[in-house]
Amino acid sequence: MTLVICSFFTFLAFGSDDEKKDISKMNTEAFTISKNFVEEQLKAPGSADFPTLDLTSDYIGDNTFKVKSYVDAQNSFGAKLRTHYVATLKFNGGDWADKSNWTLIDLKTTEQ
Repeated sequence: MTLVICSFFTFLAFGSDDEKKDISKMNTEAFTISKNFVEEQLKAPGSADFPTLDLTSDYIGDNTFKVKSYVDAQNSFGAKLRTHYVATLKFNGGDWADKSNWTLIDLKTTEQ
């Protein structure tokens, strides 16, 4: 009985391996969706270049993710600028690839 209780509390504290894999996958999906929200803010979204590796995406609880990355895109004068961003997104369920299933909670950008 004690072993069962300890195992249950260990599961609650650390989650299952499947849960960790799901969160890791969702972090990637959150990054993918964040690019859509960022592109909406750009003058020339077709010129957007996002990194493939230089990013962080963290699960912060309650189906919410914080994505930190950057995009290189043209401004209104045609010059390519790097814009760093932090997007906080919440997944509402359903098909992860459908942007309407996500809520953009916050988007902060800084140009460099």
